[in-house]
Amino acid sequence: MIYAARRDIENISPVILKVFEKQLTDRQKCYIIMYYQDGVPIRAIADLYGVNPSTVSRTIKRGRQKLVSSAKIFLDLKDGQSIRENNI
Repeated sequence: MIYAARRDIENISPVILKVFEKQLTDRQKCYIIMYYQDGVPIRAIADLYGVNPSTVSRTIKRGRQKLVSSAKIFLDLKDGQSIRENNI
């Protein structure tokens, strides 16, 4: 499922794609793809994996936070600011 979704996200910044592939856990990738791309409700994902819906929600949130954080760093660097200037 992850490889099929990769075709759909290739228009994303290469930096964000690299973060998605290398820094997110397999579970984060799977949940994010199921939820955002496939439109599977959180409760259905939880039922499928035998976990609590809040676990799925937290896993998605943590993965999304990693992506957003990386995007912010990338955009700041693209604008000519150094990481040191942003206290990161």
